[in-house]
Amino acid sequence: MFKIGDVVQVKSGGPAMSVLTEGDQVECLWFAEVAEVFHREMFPAICLEAIDFEEGDEEKGDEEAKEDDED
Repeated sequence: MFKIGDVVQVKSGGPAMSVLTEGDQVECLWFAEVAEVFHREMFPAICLEAIDFEEGDEEKGDEEAKEDDED
């Protein structure tokens, strides 16, 4: 279902997480910005969904915000 390195999210919402293990139980890793720590947890695969995430998306959003500030 999911491969190591896939970016997933709990179907009910939450942070983007990286898949660390494959199987019926999937171990995921994510960074909590508020506490500035990494979290690692097991989830049933059926509770997760793959999300589209491209590396440039965050940087692009920051650039657009800067352009708005300049106007």
